[in-house]
Amino acid sequence: MESNVPFKDALNDIFENRLFKKQLILWYRFVKNLNAKEIEEQTSIPIQSIYSFLQKWKKIGKIQDDERSGRPKILTEKQQQKIIDIQTNDRFKTSATIYREIANDSSLVISKKSVNYKQVLREVNKNFKSTIAVYQIKLSEQNRYKRLKFIEDWKKFRNWKINTIVWTDENYLG
Repeated sequence: MESNVPFKDALNDIFENRLFKKQLILWYRFVKNLNAKEIEEQTSIPIQSIYSFLQKWKKIGKIQDDERSGRPKILTEKQQQKIIDIQTNDRFKTSATIYREIANDSSLVISKKSVNYKQVLREVNKNFKSTIAVYQIKLSEQNRYKRLKFIEDWKKFRNWKINTIVWTDENYLG
């Protein structure tokens, strides 16, 4: 006898769908006239989920989820590649500059809100490591000589003048 494992997997995938669960709850509630406890026994959906969905359905009257405002939008492959290309071509460009370039490129903009600054920043931070360059002071030979002379004078001063300094606690060193 053949196993029905692929069929079971397909049913599990369907049952994991949020919309299907909501339709199933409504069907059991209004077609089969079952209460929340009986629906839980039939479907293994937690009773609190059943209660909250039924209350929301009575209040709003629809089973589709609303569009969420805070969810980050996904960049297309073309937009991601453009961000990487811009950054590799000029490593000194900021995320804001890259965002402006992409926002002005009509071939990459799908809709008015298709790309935002935070997405560009997230993509740049994901693909590139930012470091701060070590600042090196460039000295002329004349300034290098003056610095060396100052250090040598300070060493000499420290050796023979240290005992002549009046310290605030008035202790004698030496």
